[in-house]
Amino acid sequence: MANTQMIDAKADEVIHLFTVIQKYGATCGLEFNTENSPDPLIATSNASVKVDYFEGSDGDSVVIELGEYEFSFDLKNHGFSKDVSDCQIIVLVTENDGRYAAWFNSGVISPEGIAEANSYNETDEEFTDMEIRLDATDVDSFDIEFKSLCDLLQEGRVIKKTEVVGDGNQVLTVGFYDKDTDHAGA
Repeated sequence: MANTQMIDAKADEVIHLFTVIQKYGATCGLEFNTENSPDPLIATSNASVKVDYFEGSDGDSVVIELGEYEFSFDLKNHGFSKDVSDCQIIVLVTENDGRYAAWFNSGVISPEGIAEANSYNETDEEFTDMEIRLDATDVDSFDIEFKSLCDLLQEGRVIKKTEVVGDGNQVLTVGFYDKDTDHAGA
């Protein structure tokens, strides 16, 4: 059995990875370890996952909802790392002094999801337009993409362009409405 080689990641990339896990309908498990015990303090599996970024007056945090539980990791006191295999995403959140570590392990993710996880681009991803493909002939894919579209619209994005391709399938370009197209004022 090979060891997992974790790679340092920024909060933005971790948010991207959790968004991919959610988008592709994978569940997630957690092992929360403390420095005082070789056994997990908390362990769970097969829970739905959501992620959010919280801007606070004392500093920003990544907030991860795992099933009924919510974990908040402030950026000042935590580090992030990742491993993306050919079918799974692992995210490690560590407290800077090493007192605890939270291992988030996704379930199996399709090759398309893994490709999307690996496509993270650090340059201003929040302003990048996204394509959503609604394929009416593939119910599972349609449900995943439609949920993703709804999430993006709730974030404040808009549908900028619609293209109908074959048998009523649609390709939607979704992004933020912005007159400053080069985002110089952002």
